Amino acid sequence: MAISKVEICGVNTAKLPVLNNEEKAALFERIEQGDKEAREAYIRGNLRLVLSVIKRFSQSNENVDDLFQIGCIGLCKAAYSDCGGTFSTYAYRLIWNEICDALRYGVKKSKAEQLLEDINSIRVEEAAAPSFETQVECIETINKVKKGAPTGIAKGIDALMMSVVGGYSCKEIGKRLHMRTNIVTAQMSKARKYLRKIPELNDLYFAGDAV
Repeated sequence: MAISKVEICGVNTAKLPVLNNEEKAALFERIEQGDKEAREAYIRGNLRLVLSVIKRFSQSNENVDDLFQIGCIGLCKAAYSDCGGTFSTYAYRLIWNEICDALRYGVKKSKAEQLLEDINSIRVEEAAAPSFETQVECIETINKVKKGAPTGIAKGIDALMMSVVGGYSCKEIGKRLHMRTNIVTAQMSKARKYLRKIPELNDLYFAGDAV
């Protein structure tokens, strides 16, 4: 795999933007207000995280373009579900998980959407898994719901997002959110019940039995 390759998936990696702390803070403030362009800029500004992860696969025979696209899915999930803390640490884990899942199941697709569809078809046995677009729509809806939810429920929603999207255990979530494990479990349970009452989420991924 040619990790030293400058252009990956049509992206000149030598010219990827690097956000400073002030730019990150400004973009994050706009993201909190629902600015989609700011979120896209935030994702572009963190694409180097994907490169950092795929370098760990330099000894594999996997196509670097495919790995980059898969990693970008993980980065997008992180950008749409971040619940505070160090974004780079959270995103790195989601990017890593996304690539490892794809390789674990032997899925090699050149298009990220087709890849996600194939991975979900393996993970979910009974019903068809939601598309990446549906998952993003679901996360956006949950974020809106969280803004109007009681404090305890909002924290529970954060914990659910970290569990479902990031694959964090209750113990890991507790450390990240500075809560005891039993409190995390209780708040996740309350948040799950709260989300199931939201009509827009009735048939979507995060409000179902998966969480």
